[in-house]
Amino acid sequence: MTAYEVTVVRSGAWWDVLVPKIEGLTQTRRLGEAELMARELIALETAQPIGDIDVCIQVCLDSGGRSLSHRVDRVRQDLAAIASAQAAAEAELEQIAREMAGAEISLREIGEFLGVAPQRVRRWVSA
Repeated sequence: MTAYEVTVVRSGAWWDVLVPKIEGLTQTRRLGEAELMARELIALETAQPIGDIDVCIQVCLDSGGRSLSHRVDRVRQDLAAIASAQAAAEAELEQIAREMAGAEISLREIGEFLGVAPQRVRRWVSA
């Protein structure tokens, strides 16, 4: 599979889709179509099957090259780490709730202590 770097730059109401490796340029109205447009351009220029083309898209707001893609990737990684930490914290709260229920503490008291609704405590304890 052949890989191509693609830069997508806002140009008025359009997005310019630049493929430096083949010195190619196309345009699209919608950012979501940029990858397909790049693949089609590359396939046309190189006679490769479109399925054999791998593209790495960098989205810039201007021709100065301020890439938003790296920032988006970093934020997505941060969000994934947050989701993982949240899942681990909820699992720990569930374990604490079970231990407290095992000590015959009411669901209402457990919920108040943990800062969650008694219904959530009931789900944890009965699971």
